[in-house]
Formats: sequence, structure tokens, C-alpha cells
Amino acid sequence: MGACCAKAQPIGDLPDGVECLERTPSEVKVASNILANAFAGSAEHAPEAGFDWCLGDELQGRGWDDPRRHDSINWVFRYVVENVFASGHGAVLVCRSDGSAIAGVAALKIYRSKPKDAM
Repeated sequence: MGACCAKAQPIGDLPDGVECLERTPSEVKVASNILANAFAGSAEHAPEAGFDWCLGDELQGRGWDDPRRHDSINWVFRYVVENVFASGHGAVLVCRSDGSAIAGVAALKIYRSKPKDAM
């Protein structure tokens, strides 16, 4: 196990096989793509309902091969991943396959205390 830190946010010990992603444009692109693939759905796997609904009548529940489906969801996850790095309040954790390619991703925003100006 190793310690993890994305920018200034220490994560602590991680299980074997899990690492904190270092921000590079290519790694962010791969991580975003993996998340988009997981949420976009396919003819064999149901999409995440909220994202599917946001795609509107033309793509909702169909359009599995339409690049707009994947590109729209990928844009959202690219924003999420970049926001984690930019905020300094989280980390992007990944698991890698045997060939060292990223196989799983979790984007975390971590707040150690309540916001001072909570609504």
C-alpha cells in the first residue's frame, strides 16, 4: 500500500492495485473515457438514467452508436476529472490492468470539514 495525494489533498493508504492518478492530458482523457463508457450504456447494458434522460428524446434509450451520446457524456466526465485536480479537494483513483492500462476510475471530491458559509 502507498500514500496518495492529488495536488494538496492527502488520501492516505490505498489498497494494493489502487493508485492516485497524476494529472497528464493523456491520463485525464483515458480516465474520462472510461467513466463515459460506464455511464453511457449500450444495447446490452442500461445507461445511467440521469445521463440518458439529459440526452433528450433523440438519444434517450437508443442511439448507442451515435457519437453524440458518448461525446456528451465524455465531456461531463472530462469536466469532473479536471475539476477534481483543479479544486485540490480530492483525487482521481485508478486501477490498472495487467498491461498497465487504466481499467477502473473513481473521481473523489473530499471535504475534511463543513463549509464555512453553508446554506
